[in-house]
Amino acid sequence: MAVQKKAGLFYLIFRILRNYLIFLAIVFVFFYFMLIRGMRADEVELTSFVNMHISEVQKIVRKTDLELNIVRQYSNKVEKDKVISQWPQAGMRIKNTGQRKITLYVSDGPEIVTMPNVANIQYTEALNILRDLQMRHINLTLNVREPVRVFNATVPEGYVISQTPAPGETISSNSTITLVISSGKETVLTELPNLIGMNIQEAERKVNDLRLICETAPLYNIHRPPNVVLKQEPNAGEKMQEYARVKLFYNSITTEQLQALPKTVNYTYTTPNYVGARRVSIVLEDEVNEKIIYNNIEPAGKSLLLKLSYQGSAKLKVYIDGRLEEIKEIQ
Repeated sequence: MAVQKKAGLFYLIFRILRNYLIFLAIVFVFFYFMLIRGMRADEVELTSFVNMHISEVQKIVRKTDLELNIVRQYSNKVEKDKVISQWPQAGMRIKNTGQRKITLYVSDGPEIVTMPNVANIQYTEALNILRDLQMRHINLTLNVREPVRVFNATVPEGYVISQTPAPGETISSNSTITLVISSGKETVLTELPNLIGMNIQEAERKVNDLRLICETAPLYNIHRPPNVVLKQEPNAGEKMQEYARVKLFYNSITTEQLQALPKTVNYTYTTPNYVGARRVSIVLEDEVNEKIIYNNIEPAGKSLLLKLSYQGSAKLKVYIDGRLEEIKEIQ
């Protein structure tokens, strides 16, 4: 019987301790929720201000004790004076005590900059100027098209002739920029005419009129007149670029030199009418000497083929049996 009484006492103490712990837990939970409720009594849950006009946001916030911290930044997507983003974000709770600010990032619209002057500089340098402009304006994105290339006689090849937009115009992000680039002077091909046989001075004028550069070189030819073109490089019919070089070889022999050269011609002489056969002697006289070129007995009316070689003007003296019969001028 004594053991049963001792077990009942322990059971009674256990029940008292259990009930006491349950009571403490209930009291703790009650005060915890009361504390949380009290802490949240001065909190507000933030709404989303994104894409709202800043004036509308200010009207809403003015009814609370919260403060706004407005940060302006350029934006290519959000209209000017509208909220781009916020911190704290929508859905977060903050105390309505003015001790915490709401930071709003508000759009100033696309960034506007002035188009620089890139005309009359090399294309690569113009691109560097535009890249530098984008680096200095992080919200600026320029669309530079492939350059338009045109021939130009005054602007060097690879240099900018013109630009769109023009220098000083305002540009914004995604502005399209077109640069017109010089391809240099247009290549014009000229067909070289046949200049052989033409007087060298006339041929030179002809070459210069075709906007080609003429070079001359002397040659020596006793069978052609002085100062005529004997050879040309390139040949006639070649296609030449403007200011290409043409070389003309001309006969450098002078008239005096040509006249001083021995002349060789074939000449036919017919013996006069006389009775029987007689001795025919023919003497060639030129500006240098006099010589017998034929001496033989021939009948009357015979044709004699003579090969004459002389210098300058010349004449033939015909003797029949030692008597001067006639004198003939040789042209």
